Amino acid sequence: MKDKDNASFTLRRQRFLVSAQKLVRDLIRLWRVWVPMVACKVIASNFGHLMRFTDSESTNPDIAGVLALGLGFGIGLPWHLANAQRRSSTSLAAAILLGVVSMVSCISHLCITVPRARDEMRRLESLRALNAARIRRILVFDRYGEKIIVVVNDRVPIKEFTDACRDAEPYSPDHPGYYKTWYVVLEGSARHELTCSLVRQRPSQVVGAFVHKEGSRTWGYGNFASTQLRRWFQKHVTGRTSGDVGAGEKKIQTVAGPRAPATRKANN
Repeated sequence: MKDKDNASFTLRRQRFLVSAQKLVRDLIRLWRVWVPMVACKVIASNFGHLMRFTDSESTNPDIAGVLALGLGFGIGLPWHLANAQRRSSTSLAAAILLGVVSMVSCISHLCITVPRARDEMRRLESLRALNAARIRRILVFDRYGEKIIVVVNDRVPIKEFTDACRDAEPYSPDHPGYYKTWYVVLEGSARHELTCSLVRQRPSQVVGAFVHKEGSRTWGYGNFASTQLRRWFQKHVTGRTSGDVGAGEKKIQTVAGPRAPATRKANN
């Protein structure tokens, strides 16, 4: 019985390998299809910053490159099928595979990536337009939102914070190397939740994210970077006015407000 099962498994594996090898050969024969796809993607990715799918210059090349896959498929498939001999030797499954890959990539970017990028830019514009008069106080927590580090009640540092947000710019993390993160809540006419981090690759900036916390869960809605916010954190949070921030920071004092208990939660 065991020998029969082994023989059956070996037969299935051989059939799978034969089918896989045939698919690879068919994909190689379809070079007239995938070469235009790759070429269109490379060209579109390099000139995608000229497109205006969203207001994010870092996202537009990626969107343009994926949409160009569909254009390349539309160019390459008729070119390949123009010869009857190539039509007869081409696996329909291989052609369908390339078509499905290009269509799924295009649809996912149109339905997911583009709306997400636009929402991120809307949040970025909202951050830049913060009005100090509408903010009652700023709470700066540790990265987990469990311990309050700074409570800002005074109008001057609140105004400095909103002014610092004016230079916020889009940012796409790529192995950023965070070494210090704060969870920041702006309370007032509307509640704003951010994370602000120090990143080794950008020592002169704070890298932030638009977030929403519920208990131990955190949802992210895009990223930004700001030079002026880095200076605000140096002045009001780290207790330093110059130099790098890391190990050995000074003990933080509350800014113009009573010291909050260490166990206070973000949603209180």
